[in-house]
Amino acid sequence: MLKNETLETLKARRSCRDFKSEQIRDEELDAILEAGTYAPTGMGKQSPIMIAVQNKDDIAELERINAEIFGKPDSNPFYGAPTVIVVLADADRPTAVYDGSLVMGNLLNICPLLNVNNEGKLIPRKKIRGKKKVIDEIVKCMEEHADNGINYNGKCFISQSACLEDAKKVSALVEEKFKNLNGNVVINNIGTVIGSHTGPGTVALFFWGDERTE
Repeated sequence: MLKNETLETLKARRSCRDFKSEQIRDEELDAILEAGTYAPTGMGKQSPIMIAVQNKDDIAELERINAEIFGKPDSNPFYGAPTVIVVLADADRPTAVYDGSLVMGNLLNICPLLNVNNEGKLIPRKKIRGKKKVIDEIVKCMEEHADNGINYNGKCFISQSACLEDAKKVSALVEEKFKNLNGNVVINNIGTVIGSHTGPGTVALFFWGDERTE
């Protein structure tokens, strides 16, 4: 089995809802922010801006606004974190929502689940933490939208960008769930044009399904 430090770190990462009062070290914060700069963005413009907030009064105000948006004004959505990173996306960019979401994904190890809508635009549908969960969700979406559902008997294709092992996991799960597939799942590489937008680690699943309505 292929192992490297990055993969092991991703597997071991967990959510945290309790923080120490002392600040993160500057070199640690710089490393986190740098990870955000490597997120794929529309046309590679890298337009999102990240702001690290460490002033207690500013964090308290952001927390108040965040709690109101959640509809829970008495909650503590930042759990006392001494540093908060705000990601700003350029509203004039047609890919603003996606760009900002992908930066957040890099910062939090979130795997965004996207699909192409009825206008041919790539739309983020869900933000899922962890590779295994997002692989399960991809196949679940196929169950919901493929012709004849779990009895789908057409072809199935996968395109991947520098993550063949992830693609194989999706393929294996599809072949396990869909017993009537027309042959094995075909795995291809994502081309250079699309790959320049998505970056490495992208798995795309293709099948014939219901008509897109949104």
